Amino acid sequence: MANNQLDILAQAGFSTNELQGYASTQINDLANAGFDTTEIQQYAGVKPLDLNPIKSYWNNIVTEIKGEGEFDYKKYIDRGVGQSLYSVVKAYNEGTGLPEAFTPIDKKDSGGCVNCS
Repeated sequence: MANNQLDILAQAGFSTNELQGYASTQINDLANAGFDTTEIQQYAGVKPLDLNPIKSYWNNIVTEIKGEGEFDYKKYIDRGVGQSLYSVVKAYNEGTGLPEAFTPIDKKDSGGCVNCS
C-alpha cells in the first residue's frame, strides 16, 4: 500500500474517508497476518523517525549536569524559563529590571536601521 497506490486511488475519485478506511483495513490485515510494526510502516511508506537529534540534545544536558559536580538548577531554570512570565515576575520582585530577552534591541545592531548615525 505504498503512497503511490493511494495516489492512484485518489486520482480514481475515491474520497479521503474511503482512502483512510482502505489504509486502515490494509494495516490491520497486515498486523493480523503477523507482520511487525517496522514491516507495516515500510509497506505503508512511513519513514522511520530519526531520534538521534533528540538523544544528542538530552545527552548534552546530562553531560553538562554530570560535569558540574553539584547541580545548579538556577542555570537550567534561566535557560528554560528565562524568557517567560515567571522571569518577569521574579525580576520585578527582586528589583533587578527586565530580563535581557524583554529589553528592546539596539536598532543599529539589529540590521533593521538603514540610516542610523
